[in-house]
Amino acid sequence: MPEAFRQYSDNISLDELLEQARRNERIARTLFEIESEMMKRRDCAGFVDCLVDNVRERFALDEVWLILTDIESNDRIQETLEEQGVLSLIIRMATVDYMRLTGNSREPVLISAARHYHNMIPDAWKERIRSMAVLPLIMDDRVIGALVLGSVN
Repeated sequence: MPEAFRQYSDNISLDELLEQARRNERIARTLFEIESEMMKRRDCAGFVDCLVDNVRERFALDEVWLILTDIESNDRIQETLEEQGVLSLIIRMATVDYMRLTGNSREPVLISAARHYHNMIPDAWKERIRSMAVLPLIMDDRVIGALVLGSVN
C-alpha cells in the first residue's frame, strides 16, 4: 500500500476518500492564493504581515503570530521587521524553551491544551487561546521560530 494511504483505515469508503481529496484540494488552492499574494510584497515586513493576515482570514483563525527564538540571527530579522513597520505580533522566546515545548520538532505541532504552553502565547491572548498549531520556521537548516495559529476553541 502506498505511504500516502496508510493514514486511512481499511474500511474507508470511496466517497470518504473523494471528500478528503476535495478538502485537500481546497487547502492547496488557498495556500497557493496566499503564496501568490505574498510574492507581491517588496519588503520583509509586508511579506510577514501578508502571510499572517492571509492565514488568519482564509482559514478563519482567531489569532496568528510569530515566535522568533533568541538566536543571534533573529536579532537582525526582528530589527529589519521593526524598521519596516511590521504590524504582526512577534514574540521572542528562549531557544531552549521553544525546543522543549515543541519536542525539538521540525514538523508542525498540534496543541489541544494551550494553557501548558503559555510562554508561546502573547500576554494579551493567554486567557483566550485554547488550541494552537505551531509551524516551525527553518532557515539554513535550523529552526528559528514558528508561525503559530491560535484558536479559542
